[in-house]
Amino acid sequence: MNKDALFFHQLLMPICIPEKSGIDGDERMPYYSKHTKWSNYYRLDITDPGYYHDVKEISVDDMVHFDGIIDRHGALGGGHDIHRRWGKKRGWRKDRKDCKYSKEIDSCMKYSRYLQLKRFLKWNRNDARKCLFSFSFVALFADTIFVFSIYLFLFRFSHQIIMVAENQRHHEDFDVANKFSYVYDVLVKNTKYFTKFACLDQCIDETTFGHGGHGDVIENFRNKMKCRGGQSVLQVDCGTQRVRGVVHRHRYFQKHKEDGYTWRTGSSEVRKLIEENVADEIGPGKLWQEPPHFTMDNFFNQDVLFDYLGARGYGGMGTVARNYLPKGIESKYFHKEESKI
Repeated sequence: MNKDALFFHQLLMPICIPEKSGIDGDERMPYYSKHTKWSNYYRLDITDPGYYHDVKEISVDDMVHFDGIIDRHGALGGGHDIHRRWGKKRGWRKDRKDCKYSKEIDSCMKYSRYLQLKRFLKWNRNDARKCLFSFSFVALFADTIFVFSIYLFLFRFSHQIIMVAENQRHHEDFDVANKFSYVYDVLVKNTKYFTKFACLDQCIDETTFGHGGHGDVIENFRNKMKCRGGQSVLQVDCGTQRVRGVVHRHRYFQKHKEDGYTWRTGSSEVRKLIEENVADEIGPGKLWQEPPHFTMDNFFNQDVLFDYLGARGYGGMGTVARNYLPKGIESKYFHKEESKI
């Protein structure tokens, strides 16, 4: 068990459905079962039976093998040439003498199947609005009065849901990052499930991923390794790096407003992380025995944030940008010369 990576992987990313695992009190969030179901929904939605190549049903085993291939490729050095793990260089010809050829990956899954899974992979059910519209359309053709009355009620209910879906970007509960946030939610929830006590020292910082497309979570960067992509703010345990919370950055993020003053983006993100993942988990028998301490850089720090932390017993430390120095402190107390290390 000590050398079985898959055992520890399935603890956080369940392969089976936790409700049917046979373990009493298994409250983990499902991952591969949902992941596979949504991918099959998408496969049926965009493929036409009888045309082109048939795509067989996606199984949980397929998804586990797919993730394993990505992990194995990364462990061997990564890069944009994953096709060479199958010995693919020119067209579909296979070269097993290629230095990047992997016998484990080649025997696990065919390259054509890998491309199919990559095409249909989904972490959310994004065709729910189509299903609701189809259901409401069928309701118009109910035969009997009794059935029609039931369908009429459901039609009105589904119609309201459709209206919410159409106006969802203006709804306060709408998650712009819903296409990829599920894997983060599973990681945070299931890590918490296996944790007796979390670290009292918490670190908050953003992580950046490259993406050349367009979307609400995609933006241009400066002074980053990638010039375009997305960012997520992570709250992790210092030392163990276990993720305790995540906030995805996007243009619809609501900054915190208090007494007519609007907080900065970074400070608002820290407050949201604390309110959603920390505030209700402090006390005897909970994740934190006492209010934890947070460390962050100058993008997140602000006077009002430290007032918020101190008033609730939290600790805080971080760098401060020159244009956001604390107010009410004489200039002579600030070290303005270059620090020598």
